[in-house]
Amino acid sequence: MVYKFESISKCRDELMGYAIFGVFLSHLLYWLGIKIPGVNMVLRLIYTQGFLFLSGFGLYYSFVKSSDILPFYARRMKRLYIPFVVMTFIPFLVYTFLVGNGIVDFVSFITTIHFWTHGSYLGMWYIAVSIALYFIYPILHKYIFLSNKGVALRAVSCLLLAVVFFEVLKYTPFFETFGFWAQKAIVFPLGMLCGYLSRNGVQVKIRFLIVWCIVMLVLTVVIQPYDRNYYDICKTCIALPIMCLLFEKFAQNKIRRFFSWFGKLSLEIYVLHCVIYGTMIQFYPPYKSILVAYPITILLAPLLHKYLGKILDGRH
Repeated sequence: MVYKFESISKCRDELMGYAIFGVFLSHLLYWLGIKIPGVNMVLRLIYTQGFLFLSGFGLYYSFVKSSDILPFYARRMKRLYIPFVVMTFIPFLVYTFLVGNGIVDFVSFITTIHFWTHGSYLGMWYIAVSIALYFIYPILHKYIFLSNKGVALRAVSCLLLAVVFFEVLKYTPFFETFGFWAQKAIVFPLGMLCGYLSRNGVQVKIRFLIVWCIVMLVLTVVIQPYDRNYYDICKTCIALPIMCLLFEKFAQNKIRRFFSWFGKLSLEIYVLHCVIYGTMIQFYPPYKSILVAYPITILLAPLLHKYLGKILDGRH
């Protein structure tokens, strides 16, 4: 029996769906102050670090199809930044003019500069970090995939350099500002590597996957007291291949469709529920803010995805 890396590609929507479903529910529990033993751990198996892994995975496929840099950036703008602006423009206006510093904060919010200067705002660290990764992606791609020899070594070297960078950053004020959140992106080169392995049809024996999971499990246990981000990343490295096998072999079609639906709307769901709740909570208690944010998110997300897709991509 073998494990095919292309399983990640086949199950990408479902994996994204599990990730955003976990974010959606864990935020709900956190904002209501509810703690259920074990539930949060299950919800965070893929989570935001999984988004960043799958982002690296997907960008590899996209860049290989067309490596022209300007069109690549244009596609990223259409897929991420323009929808982000459309979804956040009004909430940011309300928030910054009623609670913040008016036009100055609004501009820093809408450009995501605020994250790099003041830290995460309304949960938009993920958008800011994604934009930064999109910007540097062509450079990373050229280095990691310089030749077919040593691809894994160069990808792992990028990951290790990122670990060293953030370990040094921990001794500076910048870690409290943006470092903790950006640290989750160390898994990004691993996603790129898996994209390469998937596209080239690489497969490994199941025993290799078992050894990988055991090693990651040991790292998860050892590293948990030291660093929460590394702990979450190690969990994701175990969960991703196992979930691919489950989705492919055991999951009923209804289950796959459920998570696939969430996965296709992951950007809209993430941005809408964070921004609406983050704005509402300035004026109303958590339960009222949730009663507004969550239904609006579920109603608006598919509509925005559909009509923005038609406008930006010319889909009919």
